[in-house]
Amino acid sequence: MTNEFSVANTVKVLDLSEEIARIVLVIGICMLCIINLITLIVGFGGIRQIGGKGKKEVNVVLATIVLVLKIIGIVICTYFVFMGKMENQKVLYDCLFIFFLIPYIMCAKRV
Repeated sequence: MTNEFSVANTVKVLDLSEEIARIVLVIGICMLCIINLITLIVGFGGIRQIGGKGKKEVNVVLATIVLVLKIIGIVICTYFVFMGKMENQKVLYDCLFIFFLIPYIMCAKRV
């Protein structure tokens, strides 16, 4: 198992053709960028909300979207961990992220 991020590794791990592996890799990179961008927006929204300038509904909705995407990611990564094609570091990272995100959403709803 390697943490290399390449088409060759994607072909090996997921047992796909090279063309499909490229598509999967591009989709994965795009989803990662989208999730990180939404997370950044949620963070800045939380800072604005503390100052009383933010909009509560938008911040909570975006945080909930990130939560759902992270849960889907945990399910997929857990499957690959049990198949022996991935290390458990990604699952642990996402669990830790959710551990902090759930209280954040609960607090943002109260503000």
